Amino acid sequence: MPWTVTRQIQWPDGTPMVEISDGDLDYTNPDALGAQYPGEFQTYDDPEEAVEAALQILDYWQGAGQTDAQLGIGATGGMTMPFEPISPEQAREWAAKRREGLPKCDRCGEILGKERYSHPEIPDQVFCREYCAESAYEDQELQELKFSSVCDSCRNVAYDNGISGVAHQAEAMAMLGADLEDHLCDAREAPGLNINCECACNPVKKIRR
Repeated sequence: MPWTVTRQIQWPDGTPMVEISDGDLDYTNPDALGAQYPGEFQTYDDPEEAVEAALQILDYWQGAGQTDAQLGIGATGGMTMPFEPISPEQAREWAAKRREGLPKCDRCGEILGKERYSHPEIPDQVFCREYCAESAYEDQELQELKFSSVCDSCRNVAYDNGISGVAHQAEAMAMLGADLEDHLCDAREAPGLNINCECACNPVKKIRR
């Protein structure tokens, strides 16, 4: 749910108010004043950012002489709807509660906006940007590589055969490694190094502990 910040002279009582409205610009009250301060008419995915922007605008407005201006949070539902004034403390408490329940990026923890990203190798996770999706996949690859049961040379054979992902490569070589083309295996080439490789090409597979 995005939130939009505007300055309003509320109908029908004429109260000057900095409003934080649920939704985009189409869901603000219709008689917003022209933008004069930074943050007006902006839409925020993070309610805490919306509140801090609104409080800054309120401070500017009051400092410019509109000393009776107040802060309000509400939802118009696409109609005209006066908001009840609230204190900065109440606004920050509201924002913290709303933020806690919002969906967040599975890598960086930032709030998810309208644009969301995924990675085909980790379809159960959702990210705020492409960078986070790629980085999460790289993190998973490194973690899987750390515990991989197949040596690098054998995994490279799987990669050359179009198999991506460390776990998928290891599984494929453990099942089919003996049936693929003759290839190097670190465990067979350097038995003295005690390298563990459970590829099917290796007749003596070590039991991992």
